[in-house]
Amino acid sequence: MATAIFVLILIKVFQVPITHDETATTVHYVHYNAWEIMMFPDNWPNNHILNTLLVKYSIALFGAHSWSVRLPNLLSFLLFAWAVYRIACLLNPRSFWLPVTAVLFFANPYLLDFFGLSRGYGLSVALEMTAISFLLSGICHQKILHLFLAAVISCFSAYASFTLLPWWASMFLLLLLAIWKLDTKRKWQNSLWLAALGLGFLALIATPLYKMQSTDQYVYWTSNGFFSDTLMSLVINWRYSAVLFVNPNNNLITIIWLIVLSAASVLLIIRQRRSTGTTDTLYGWIMAVVWLPVLINLIQMMLLHTPNLNGRTALFLYPLASLLLATALPLIWRAKQVQLQYVTAGMVVLLGIFHLSDTMKLNQVREWWYDADNLKVLNLINPENNLKEQVSLKTNWLFHPSIDFYVKTSYADWLILYPYTKETDTACTASYYYALESEYPNLQDNYEVVQKMSWDRWLLKHR
Repeated sequence: MATAIFVLILIKVFQVPITHDETATTVHYVHYNAWEIMMFPDNWPNNHILNTLLVKYSIALFGAHSWSVRLPNLLSFLLFAWAVYRIACLLNPRSFWLPVTAVLFFANPYLLDFFGLSRGYGLSVALEMTAISFLLSGICHQKILHLFLAAVISCFSAYASFTLLPWWASMFLLLLLAIWKLDTKRKWQNSLWLAALGLGFLALIATPLYKMQSTDQYVYWTSNGFFSDTLMSLVINWRYSAVLFVNPNNNLITIIWLIVLSAASVLLIIRQRRSTGTTDTLYGWIMAVVWLPVLINLIQMMLLHTPNLNGRTALFLYPLASLLLATALPLIWRAKQVQLQYVTAGMVVLLGIFHLSDTMKLNQVREWWYDADNLKVLNLINPENNLKEQVSLKTNWLFHPSIDFYVKTSYADWLILYPYTKETDTACTASYYYALESEYPNLQDNYEVVQKMSWDRWLLKHR
């Protein structure tokens, strides 16, 4: 299943044009040296440090191409799948539950989008799940080395995206607790090593965090409440315009998901109190892994007045919900009711596959849907297809960064791209104008429609 999804993501890597937010990393930040990247050359949060460093070295090895700048996140999906497999083998050794676990983690087209983009989100989620898998295996097998691997990997995860800092803090608290529970001889020494690692990481990220805070870079998010901003945005993005629900009420679906997750939590609490074996003792830890970062995030918002996580900034919560369901679902039926377990597992797998097949789009991503036709635009105006020596283009500000990537990486070095502006340039003299449909009334005196790329994105030609 992971192999099939990896192939789908690979296809998207080549077919989806570079998106609006990828360009800064791929044509701007990569030209700084490693230390400058780590210390933030500017105050802009677009620099996802670990991803930027990996993209820089990928470009050095393979050149600047859409696939090479996305390679680190593409390969991180393999890490994500391996971590899911490790967790599945710890929790559900019965083979027919393994596909259920896979579907619960993989049947999320919004999450899968980020494994095919040059951003830090997919990379951070892959490292998040790897760290959690080592935390659980360290507890299950009583291996201190696994706990320290989880600590190091969790630092890399937060370094890929600072939105995971609440989760990172929760991981270090749980790792400290695990050290004290498992290591009776050297718990003070190991606790000091863990504290040193945590303080060292905080010192490393202090400058970037200060730069973002000093220029109020959090204005791009809202503070309408955890339910509205975070939970509902996750549900809406997970649905991905699916037909699975007819005229859905997003509030209702979000409440249903909360009830399901709460019921799963209650089930794990009951089973934890009846612990009889090594696996059973993991249920309490999984509860803490899932809910502690949510609690820390809520406390952070109340004390520091930071905006709510929303959409891609809350992406790391998806695997936590999947982990909770993957743990609780096999416990619904008693062991003797094997037939019901087969039916339950089969239904979950079929629903997950249907949702993924219904929503997976190979030529666009949900977050930057408006960039889906940028390569088609470049092919239409290519002078080789128009028998012209030179072509100039003005674009709406939404499309400019993506097309700028292709100009600066020699894919479209024949193109003269007019400067980035957020206002419609009614006096523009460029050969072509790629505009929103709403801009056309202000441009129609000088431009005519060449092709409607979609209902709201039109390619115009100068009269």
